[in-house]
Amino acid sequence: MSAFYPPSAEIEINATAEQVWSVLLNGEKYPEWNSFILSVDGNLLAENTSIPLEVRLGERIVKPRMRVVLVEPQDGGRPIARWVHRFDSRLARLGWLTSERHHEIHPIGEGATSLYKTWEPFGGWMSRFVPYQKIDEGFKVQAQELKTRVEGLQGL
Repeated sequence: MSAFYPPSAEIEINATAEQVWSVLLNGEKYPEWNSFILSVDGNLLAENTSIPLEVRLGERIVKPRMRVVLVEPQDGGRPIARWVHRFDSRLARLGWLTSERHHEIHPIGEGATSLYKTWEPFGGWMSRFVPYQKIDEGFKVQAQELKTRVEGLQGL
């Protein structure tokens, strides 16, 4: 396996899990802070909904769809917030190229700081063509951009 599989990132953010969650799940604002996502046409909290995206991949603009499969905000009984979505395409439905992007937000200490984690395992015979290193690098950039956005909103 590649050192870049599955593509992943994690970063500490000086904000509560709720503050990180509110930025991560506000798709309308993604173009303001996420250099890869140009548009999100749907509600990122709506489970089992197919959502069109417009994504910058290097010099190309692609229009994938994602299907939200799990939304678990942090609450008293669930200390870790989770959000999971899948690549939604004909290739995925045929099992040729599948993926499931995971996002977790873990409170640290008294909860004024959070650990954001994201990873995306791929499957199917076409997964050998996935540019894992580029996706891994993109996840790290996106995590840093999330941190910058959340902390900027908090005035940190």
